[in-house]
Amino acid sequence: MRTGASGYLGGDILAALHAKHPEYKIAVLVRDADKGAKISQAYPKVHVVQGELDSVAVEEEAQKADVVVSYWIQVSGATLLSAPEIEKGIFGEPTDKVYNDIDDEQEIKALIHKYSAKRVIDYFILNLPQAPQSPKTAVIYPPVIHGCGRGPIKQRSVQIPELSRITLQNKTGYRVGRGLSTWSNVHVSDVIQIFMILVEKAVAGKEGLFWNEDGIYFVENGAINFGDIGRLVAEEAAKLGLLSSASVKEISYSEADALSGHGGVLWGTNAREGAQRALRCWVGLLQGSRCKMKSLKRFVRRRLVWGFCQRFDC
Repeated sequence: MRTGASGYLGGDILAALHAKHPEYKIAVLVRDADKGAKISQAYPKVHVVQGELDSVAVEEEAQKADVVVSYWIQVSGATLLSAPEIEKGIFGEPTDKVYNDIDDEQEIKALIHKYSAKRVIDYFILNLPQAPQSPKTAVIYPPVIHGCGRGPIKQRSVQIPELSRITLQNKTGYRVGRGLSTWSNVHVSDVIQIFMILVEKAVAGKEGLFWNEDGIYFVENGAINFGDIGRLVAEEAAKLGLLSSASVKEISYSEADALSGHGGVLWGTNAREGAQRALRCWVGLLQGSRCKMKSLKRFVRRRLVWGFCQRFDC
């Protein structure tokens, strides 16, 4: 059973599972009837369940589903790594700190514990009792994601498309503070690749060092600061004739939030990942997307053109 199928990542995961494993019987949970209808139209064989996470329908479906009953694969977010900066009110500044999902595993778990009020699901998974009947769990922490999703409802991520939207809308590029805050980035296909591997291992009943205390996964293929991203968006927009210049305006955390919800955090903090676990478990994984700047430029141009055609819905 899948939740989040109406979202960007969840929709792409559903598309990948449906394409690669037509033999799977997939159930998805949605809160909105209209979104459920769109999913049913795109995937007639997928069983759509309408309800909330705590509804009886979820419990009933979970009892039928092999993977959810025994395995729980959670897609979280890299803002976990930004939490100390957010707490201190530091935005737009650089860091040398790179969190590796093996070497820094205990430090990552300590962050989950410290900020458990905002990491409720991660905290719950981390503290499940280690008993034979307990589910096998894995948590994936994607950073900045680029690439067009294949889901039936949402095909775009947040950070770069939102920066593109406000750039077109206000005719200027932006950076938070000095623009030196850096996030790792990854193509959506790499996130899906790790998720698919874990699902296939779950279906096959594979044990090994993939789950529970060994089940924290980072996924990245490089890093870039948001000053460079803001400049890239402005330069590409100017090349397309959508801006008169490639100027970039410095804004504060609160100004970024006013332009886009949580913009100060999304563009003004650091979240640098080292994806050791995936590379160690599956040699060669994530190595095919290292041409990150070319891929980012292509993604930015597509979002800008689309946003202009849709009047800034990037």
